[in-house]
Amino acid sequence: MSDNLSRHPRRDFLSQCAAIPLVAHLATAAEPTARVEGARTANPTVTVAPAGADAAERLESLLQLLDPQLRYRHTPIANAENAWPMLKRARELYVEQPDDLEFEEGIHKPFDGPNAMDAGIRQRIVDWVKQNEECLRQVDAGLERPSLELPRATAAPRLSLVLDEIHIYRNIARLKTAASRIHQSDHKTGAAIRDAESILTLGSMLLRAECLIVDYLVAIAILGMGVEAMAQTATAAGVTDDQAKAAIARLSSAKASYDQFKQSLRVELCRWFLPYLAEFPDKPDPRPLAAKFFAPDSFDSKPTAAQVQASQEATERLATVLEGHPNPLDKKATTLLCSQIHLRCFASLGNPWPKRDRSMCAELEKELADWPEGLEQDIWLLAGFGPDFDRRTPTREELKKSAEALRGIDNVLGKYMVWTSYSSTMNSPVTEFSQAPLEAARLRIALTHCERSAGRLPSTLDALVERGYLPQVPCDPFDGDRFKYSPERRVIWSVGQKGKNDGVLPENSESDPNGASALTWQIFKT
Repeated sequence: MSDNLSRHPRRDFLSQCAAIPLVAHLATAAEPTARVEGARTANPTVTVAPAGADAAERLESLLQLLDPQLRYRHTPIANAENAWPMLKRARELYVEQPDDLEFEEGIHKPFDGPNAMDAGIRQRIVDWVKQNEECLRQVDAGLERPSLELPRATAAPRLSLVLDEIHIYRNIARLKTAASRIHQSDHKTGAAIRDAESILTLGSMLLRAECLIVDYLVAIAILGMGVEAMAQTATAAGVTDDQAKAAIARLSSAKASYDQFKQSLRVELCRWFLPYLAEFPDKPDPRPLAAKFFAPDSFDSKPTAAQVQASQEATERLATVLEGHPNPLDKKATTLLCSQIHLRCFASLGNPWPKRDRSMCAELEKELADWPEGLEQDIWLLAGFGPDFDRRTPTREELKKSAEALRGIDNVLGKYMVWTSYSSTMNSPVTEFSQAPLEAARLRIALTHCERSAGRLPSTLDALVERGYLPQVPCDPFDGDRFKYSPERRVIWSVGQKGKNDGVLPENSESDPNGASALTWQIFKT
């Protein structure tokens, strides 16, 4: 990383991560008349001659997608306004506890009431929070900073490094959740609400950073912890109407947006996928391509013996699948395919989930139906997860059969790389799954306090606006319509991604393969 970059953290994102030189090379290789300008300037532009209009248009779309104003992720951590140094220090002070199920469940249970945890588990959690008082002080100081800029050790961060950072956020949110529960049980309402706000702040700061998709998903999970902590705290006995309204407003400001999701996809493409693609050999030889795909030297620390062995075995299997293929990887076609998928996704983000365009990922999945089952699991071993998960290793006969079936698919490895990198993200309503619980929490808080003041739940959600708890009734992010509400059953619910949720609570659902009942919430009893 150059000193010049440290002095200018907002310097052109693309030229630093080699995306523009890659695109320029691919464009000129495909279009001899193409003219590339400014590949090394602060605001690069690319013009392509009309010849091959379809390819040119798609290339131009890609360049518009790769916004050069994206801030570079390697902002120096010495920045006085950056929260990262204090959060890192907090992690160093963090006191680990056994990761057993009772302890984990205890953190998320109320300390008082009929469903309270075992007294021994409660005391362990109280002691654990007390041990971490200095850690919590560092967290509070860090969260007062206006920004969170995350260092990355290498130019192309791998999942192993990202996971190291994830543990920091997860542990902080976990600790804050426990502290909120303790303050709530001690009737220290203000402190409990501040703890819940801290979790929301941490998730929001991470969303505002230039996140990879895995960071975005962790931020969503942390926001979920903060939302539930705020809902539990703001509906506790003794919380005033004004405190409840302030909590509702705070939740509203913590909502994950589609723009943040779009930003993460851009960073994923520019910061990881395109530089990674550029490193592959140009010749279509199966073994070098397979060796690069499963290279253990891509990690930020020395690979373990198990990872080296997994890399060698996976390389052999993938080379067998690619053997005899006339064109297993086409970098230009892969780059343009990524561009098309992203742009089509971005164009439909404003639509309700059922109308979202996911056709390209579905087409890729169908086209790659003969890819051998179990081969992708090697990636998890290389990422450091260990061999203790349920794996199915394809036989050599199965690999050869797949190779024969896949031989007629042009750019098969490129398509597989795109599909594995983006299909789960494009096909999962991650933003909606974050927004729905948050909006439901606002409704639950408002309904609980409305019942306390009026003696009963309102017949419709409009009463929450009339009585000043909400500026308007929030909409279900899945279909754009209002949340469903039953005062008789004391539940509110979202229709979910399939549109089939009928408002049954998870504990009362005998069969729920789509997880729709998880989008049904009980209204707190007063």
